[in-house]
Amino acid sequence: VHFGVAGYSSTLTRYAALQMEADQMITISAGASDENIYEGNPYMFGFLPGVESKKHDLYGFILKTATEVDVAWNSSSSPNDRPCGRTGCLSTLHFAELSLTCRENLHDVRMQYFGEVQSCEVVSAETTYDTFLSLLRKLKSSNVTILELSLLSVSQMRTITEIMEEL
Repeated sequence: VHFGVAGYSSTLTRYAALQMEADQMITISAGASDENIYEGNPYMFGFLPGVESKKHDLYGFILKTATEVDVAWNSSSSPNDRPCGRTGCLSTLHFAELSLTCRENLHDVRMQYFGEVQSCEVVSAETTYDTFLSLLRKLKSSNVTILELSLLSVSQMRTITEIMEEL
């Protein structure tokens, strides 16, 4: 195992964080907002806006990285050689969510970072391989570059990963 995904709550993640730090395994928590979990642990990152530190703010990290790539490449190359094309990485970020439910409480946060959220696709526990394939093709054709998967089962995540490797 090279990467960990911690539990939803701060309480669950607090215990996982100790082990992940001991194992020196990069871990992302989908829902732990207690800042103490992240303090002093360089292996823990969180999604929620309640995590105040920009170091652990994944959306902010994505934007910061895209901006830094743009600045580095804009000053040292022709537009045709840039890794994200002529318009740069920041302008190509397009966000979508694939989930059991669209989490409206995060809509404003996503808008703050990415502007308009292109899509929130709702699936069920019974969603088939073919339906996932169709949804992922649709998102790919819509130029989605950031796909957040939330509230999905391990088997659904496995199926999505297999499909993404094929696409």
